[in-house]
Amino acid sequence: MRKRLAAAAISLAGVWLATTAMAAQGRGQGGPPEGVGAGVGAHGGLGMPGSQGQSSLGQGSGHADTHSTAAKPIGPMSPTTLLQQNTKLAAKLAAFFPQGTDITAEAAGFKNLGQFVSSVHVSHNLGIPFDNLKCTELGTVKANASGTVCSSSVTNENPESLGKAIQTLKPTTNSQKAIQEADRQGEQDLNDGKREGKS
Repeated sequence: MRKRLAAAAISLAGVWLATTAMAAQGRGQGGPPEGVGAGVGAHGGLGMPGSQGQSSLGQGSGHADTHSTAAKPIGPMSPTTLLQQNTKLAAKLAAFFPQGTDITAEAAGFKNLGQFVSSVHVSHNLGIPFDNLKCTELGTVKANASGTVCSSSVTNENPESLGKAIQTLKPTTNSQKAIQEADRQGEQDLNDGKREGKS
């Protein structure tokens, strides 16, 4: 009788250990890896391709790295940080501004790199002064806080979508087409920046 009880206890312990191991193994799975999607833009899915702003957590084996979580970047990096890291992309975008312009200062205040890149192309394509577009899109409060001096012709204190900002500044423009074209150009810039960054 004692032998049967001992065998049953060992069997139950084995089942419990196997179940516990399976549960522990599953903890690192499910849900997106931390930091993935960083820098993804508001217009057309623009973002910083590659490893910029992304964490390696959850990638590869599908299990979370529990050893150095505190040292990993969490969430998207700011456009200014991404441009500081990708000097090729920064130089390409700087070509749309007067010589000597601090491109990272121009990017300050934007939610992500994609939003900034789209706005740069919209400004260039439609002949809208970038500061006016930035102040209209971010709102004068946020734009002024980022260091941009807003023209008195820009009156909205609160942010507007890029489409609404285009309509405010150039009412006769098809804003949807303008954004689509800017997104296409921006996607090319980001892809070129990624390739050049690897070379």
